[in-house]
Amino acid sequence: MNYCTFCGSRMEATDTFCRACGKAGATGNPSGTATPPASPSSQPQGGAPAPPPPGGYVAPPPAYAAPPPGGYAPPPPPAYAAPPPGGYGAPPPGAYAPVPGGYAPIPGGGPPPGVLADWGPRALGSLIDSALVLAVIVPLYVLGVVASVAFVFLGWLAAIAAGLYIAAQVGQTGQSPGMRSVGLKCISQTTGQPIGAGLGIVRNLAHFVDGVICGIGWLFPLWDQQRQTLADKIMSTVVIRVPQQPFSLAPPGP
Repeated sequence: MNYCTFCGSRMEATDTFCRACGKAGATGNPSGTATPPASPSSQPQGGAPAPPPPGGYVAPPPAYAAPPPGGYAPPPPPAYAAPPPGGYGAPPPGAYAPVPGGYAPIPGGGPPPGVLADWGPRALGSLIDSALVLAVIVPLYVLGVVASVAFVFLGWLAAIAAGLYIAAQVGQTGQSPGMRSVGLKCISQTTGQPIGAGLGIVRNLAHFVDGVICGIGWLFPLWDQQRQTLADKIMSTVVIRVPQQPFSLAPPGP
């Protein structure tokens, strides 16, 4: 029996190549004993590749880890909730919608939309309030001419007090006697609520700016987009239409 002098595999007598390692010119070993393969240093350089190690090649470890028992877990749910079946419903009852001729609510909680008052109703409400002041000052002025000039001075003091009282009503409730009769209300442009008695008096004093430029400030609601006088712009107020109420000097009770 012959054996390959390179890898020690058994060879037939007629073989000129080793069937195991493929070495050309391998010679047999007639002694019948296996000859160990030559050391790497004794093998020819640049020849055929080295034979596989005894027992064959060892499979390399997998490049990825095996899946856990039961398979991979599903990904976490999204950070936001899915919409309900059928989509989101309509806005709750009472939600405000834009009104033609009005102004939209301010983002983050502004006033509700309302129809802005035109110049005509505003002028009519102002005439009613002015008539109330004149009703106080005219009788005292007549007494001042007939009896004593002190009544004239007293009449002007009474007129100032009446004007402050009406202005405080506008700030506290949003309405003066004339505004209630016509159906108007003065509110803050940023909160949608009355501005308070103190700021109502300040707004009344700011009307001086409306009259000092030949009364043009009183005419601003004719062309202004927000129907504001100059005093309204200074105080950030608007006048809207509301249901009319019976005439009364004092605000009606709750």
